[in-house]
Amino acid sequence: MFFPFEPGLAEGELLKQNLRTNKLDNVTLSTCAVSNRSGEAQFAVSKDGAMSSLRKTNHPGQQISEWRKVKTTTIDEFLQEFSISKVDFIKIDVEGGEKFVFEGARRLLSSARNLTILFEASDLNAAGFGYSVKDFLCELKNMGLALHHLNDDSSLIPVADLSNPQFGREIYNFVATLG
Repeated sequence: MFFPFEPGLAEGELLKQNLRTNKLDNVTLSTCAVSNRSGEAQFAVSKDGAMSSLRKTNHPGQQISEWRKVKTTTIDEFLQEFSISKVDFIKIDVEGGEKFVFEGARRLLSSARNLTILFEASDLNAAGFGYSVKDFLCELKNMGLALHHLNDDSSLIPVADLSNPQFGREIYNFVATLG
């Protein structure tokens, strides 16, 4: 089973249409935003839906057309609510809120085995949430996650030196794994 989350109205409709067109019945779409707490939050709807976020970011591509209230959930609460006991893969692309998604998955991260997480982390977006990519990557390493970044040819390069000034700027696609 696959469980995508899409709080954007237009993007959610496009995803539903894609699922119908491709007759994918193993996908359950949630219209919640994933964060570090469940409840409600304001959602910045950007003209380019790919730049919509739970915050105003510093990314020049984010041109907010409106703010809309959305429901939020955490990964941990979602997994508990739907009795999902095994997770193999998570993809996170939440325009700066990546740190919050990880915070809302602490229970999963403390118990999961053979988990791979593909995520973006950009300083332009993270600044709107009050953190830097360097500090975020350091937190993930301290939690026991093995980190890699994607090279131009999509190969995985281990993240050994967190002081690399390209992290969060030119390099923003990462993979975290738990053995």
